Amino acid sequence: MPQSRFDELWFTSEAFPQGRLLESYYDRDVTRLSDRGLASNMIGDRWSDVCTDAIETWPESVLTLPDSQRMLVSAVHRLDAKPGIARVASKRGLQNPDFLVRGMIAGENVLLSMDAKFSIDTAKSPQVSAEVLRALLEVGPAITDHLGQLDIEAAVRDGYFLSPDVALTHYVLQLRRGRLASRVPGSSVTLLTTSPVSFLKPMKGARLLGTLATLDGFRQEIRTNMLLAMYYFRLVRACYGAWIETITPLVGRYEVVSADDSELESQVIEIARSSQNSWQVVMTWDARAEYVKRQREAVNGAMALPMRSAELRERIEAESALRGVDAPSINSVRRAIGGWYRRQFDEMLGVIPGPVEDIGVVLTQVHEAARAIAPRLPDAFNQVIEEAFSNLSDE
Repeated sequence: MPQSRFDELWFTSEAFPQGRLLESYYDRDVTRLSDRGLASNMIGDRWSDVCTDAIETWPESVLTLPDSQRMLVSAVHRLDAKPGIARVASKRGLQNPDFLVRGMIAGENVLLSMDAKFSIDTAKSPQVSAEVLRALLEVGPAITDHLGQLDIEAAVRDGYFLSPDVALTHYVLQLRRGRLASRVPGSSVTLLTTSPVSFLKPMKGARLLGTLATLDGFRQEIRTNMLLAMYYFRLVRACYGAWIETITPLVGRYEVVSADDSELESQVIEIARSSQNSWQVVMTWDARAEYVKRQREAVNGAMALPMRSAELRERIEAESALRGVDAPSINSVRRAIGGWYRRQFDEMLGVIPGPVEDIGVVLTQVHEAARAIAPRLPDAFNQVIEEAFSNLSDE
């Protein structure tokens, strides 16, 4: 493939943490901070949706497979969208490919699996192997009842991966060694067309890509350079993750589903005014998040359950011997009493948002609350123990 096909990967700028786009996209801090904002999960889920839209057009059509075979597709099933299949597969330690495709190749009825991989460097051949699919189908009705009328005589074949037809995929597939080198051959990868705009537009945070890209002078480039657009998406999600960290209270609980684009955008713009590039914006957000995180860790330490694991174990084992039954899980008992203990602080102190100027004041409040809660802890523990053994007898 001509070197020019990879030009967008070699995009360079002093604004990138590693100087060059490819290395910056895979930078450990970029990955770590963006995954605090669930970037990798969101990319994977979005690609699964794109693949679903594509394969739903396949039935009654002829599909040319990567190894040049032609398949008349009769039906497709999105396995990852069927909780029953995922649950059964997990219990049995089986892999669960994203899709099952039914059809005919050279006059033979066949079944094969396909797996959505936005980053082909993460693919492993067993994920779509005939052996894995056969083991899944051999579970029986718990799996096959979700798949309509399967031809039990159909040949089960090795499947394929579904990846985006972009420069990064082609680059990874042609590598022979190195961290990014593909572990699967190109003959097992089906390429689907996508673009930065169509792929990223539906995703939470897409409207902020332009804000960060503009700071680095690349607002237009993100519309055509897929890897560049994905890099800025990761930076946006890093800001989201840090934002969530800063607004999660030190004490008390409330649901934080996601940051509001408008509010986050205004804060990003404010930070950008004093930043040289988008990576500095992310670093500023990270510093804010880490400051609040350290305060929260100090508060959580002060609210730790004052009961050692050994003490819990001794009490549970003694109670078990008295009752003549098996002991409940120590972890389940600790979670139950720990949940009760934490709720007492929430009720007494309410919601204390971070950051605070003087963490000592909050810690004093927590210690005073702990002294007030302490006399009630033995009775609460007795109740938890009683409920744990009661649940055992009900099972």
